[in-house]
Amino acid sequence: LRPWVAQADWLLDIHSMHEPSAPLLLTGIQPRNLALARAMRSPEHIVVDAGHKDGVRMRDYGRFGALEDSNGNDTRSLLIECGFHGDPASRAVAQDQCVRFIEQSGALSADALAQQLPGWRLPDAPRQGALEVTGPEKAGTVIGDNDGVPVVTPYDDCVLVMPSVRQARAGVTVVRFARRRLL
Repeated sequence: LRPWVAQADWLLDIHSMHEPSAPLLLTGIQPRNLALARAMRSPEHIVVDAGHKDGVRMRDYGRFGALEDSNGNDTRSLLIECGFHGDPASRAVAQDQCVRFIEQSGALSADALAQQLPGWRLPDAPRQGALEVTGPEKAGTVIGDNDGVPVVTPYDDCVLVMPSVRQARAGVTVVRFARRRLL
């Protein structure tokens, strides 16, 4: 996929999850991507994060990870986690996000999309909020252990982002912490 990603100006990376969860739209740290997520008006939960140790996501590859600058970097990229693999609602979320993304790109109007892809657009989220992923600072409630060392929440009202023990082994991140931020 690398050649196509390198040539793209807009990118929507579509995923489903190993465990049941509400849909999550991951923006990276670029303000332009958070603005796009807000303009799309769905899903409810937006995750602002810098990626993870497992490697660069397509959303952050090349120009997509670079700051806006005088050279005209006007790229947009998002990663949607649509929900659980086996949940039919995840397909509906993927279709909805495609329609919203195409509309925001200006490639087709909302009316044209409604004619071409009837039923794909779901209702707007009643509200949106961002979850700003932070690091694993230690303080607060113990939520587990890491080789005998307590893992604790770093602040009050901490949100656990995509906790999973599916790949639990040394050196693998199984949960990230985030703060709620109203948009």
